[in-house]
Amino acid sequence: MTRPDVVDAKVYKLKSAFVKKSVFITLSYTEENGQKRPIEIFINSKDLSRSHEYVMLTRLISAVFRRDADVMFILEELQGILDPEGGRFKEGNYYQFTVKDDNGCQKSDTVFVFASFQANTYLGSAPLNVEFQNTSSEGLYSWDFGDEGTSIEPNPFHDFTEIGGYEVVLTITDEQNECQSTFSDSIHVQGFEVEGELMDWAEMYNAFSPDGDGTNDEFTFLENHAIKDFKVIVYNRWGNKIYQWSDPKKGWDGKDESGNPVKNGVYFYLMNATGENGKEYEHKGSLSLYR
Repeated sequence: MTRPDVVDAKVYKLKSAFVKKSVFITLSYTEENGQKRPIEIFINSKDLSRSHEYVMLTRLISAVFRRDADVMFILEELQGILDPEGGRFKEGNYYQFTVKDDNGCQKSDTVFVFASFQANTYLGSAPLNVEFQNTSSEGLYSWDFGDEGTSIEPNPFHDFTEIGGYEVVLTITDEQNECQSTFSDSIHVQGFEVEGELMDWAEMYNAFSPDGDGTNDEFTFLENHAIKDFKVIVYNRWGNKIYQWSDPKKGWDGKDESGNPVKNGVYFYLMNATGENGKEYEHKGSLSLYR
């Protein structure tokens, strides 16, 4: 139904114990063959805590007034409505089926399949145990944790044992018609790969050869992930600062702060860092440089 440029309307003021402020309902209508027909509705209130509900009802009821019996239009009306806590209404896949038997009887149905989950944590140090809560529609579930781990449990637990970022993907398949939907989110395992199980940094190497041959040319703290603040200072044997850097993805190439190669020998370093979750890291040690 096409909306006329000018319509008549009435305004109603409602009070309820369920909302703090009065609700104002504006009902617009047209006249056809002497009968009034509603064409749209506007719901407003000074209580903004329920504004998303008013917007949804306004669009949905107005759409019902103007459209025919095809219910699929309701999905279109809901697509642009904002969720007050961020995002939009659940994304998913809508499938419409029509079945006709040998006698000509016909029946239509709509299947809405959506995948969604939440995790009890999205950031932490290794080993990071994550519990996933499945908030999807019903169906068969297939999880890919991004580290070659998988599961078909509805609400699985998974241990992420190595640092890095992992994209977790949930695929849901409707059992009756094999329609599918997927959802993904990221888990970040923070820290330094050289920590060792007891924070003893046992795997940290203590020698390098910056001779330009492409092998062991830099002293670095790679691999690391989700490190927010980072600083390493290198000293000579007399305690004088030789070099420092603050990018966790970079390292020391055996030159001083003026860009001059330093002599072969033993140097000392102090590293301080903070992860995105506030965890602090500190490590100091000696390093032999040979060319």
